[in-house]
Amino acid sequence: MINMDKRGEKVYVLIWFLASILVFIVVVYTATSHFSQPIDLRGVGIQNDYMSVLSCYVSQGVLKPEVLSGNFQVTDCGFFADSISKYEGLVQVKIMDVKENKQIYSNFVGAVGLLDDCAVASTSSGAASYPVCFSAQQPVFYYSGSEKKIALLSVDIASNNRGSSVNTQNSLLSNIGVNTNG
Repeated sequence: MINMDKRGEKVYVLIWFLASILVFIVVVYTATSHFSQPIDLRGVGIQNDYMSVLSCYVSQGVLKPEVLSGNFQVTDCGFFADSISKYEGLVQVKIMDVKENKQIYSNFVGAVGLLDDCAVASTSSGAASYPVCFSAQQPVFYYSGSEKKIALLSVDIASNNRGSSVNTQNSLLSNIGVNTNG
């Protein structure tokens, strides 16, 4: 039988154990630093809201008849009330007759002051604290009696939804029994 020296093996196990702990610490630190960053969803939300406004107001390039009935509002679309109040946003819709150059519809929901913030944000370079704003115009047809006319649908949307940050570091530390309250 060959008698082997076990001292080198014990040192190797100790080095492997310390390296494993180091890798674990690096993985936990990387994950917590990445996932504790704020998530800015304002741009994505604005695009979704714009598409929702279009589908609510327009069908196959023609304004829906109920829009110009006199009492149709942005909130009748059903998807803005909660998100606008919860995220401090604004949706403004205007419709202008192109030939007569006359506004035939105007309605908004949300904080009108955000339009001023949008104007400031568009001229300022460091406007991270201002809302993300979106403005678009879409030509559409509408019927006035039996006459088919052309209008311009203008949509302005502003969003202050900054998302949220998840502080995974404190929750991880508290899960292993470390007091994070100081």
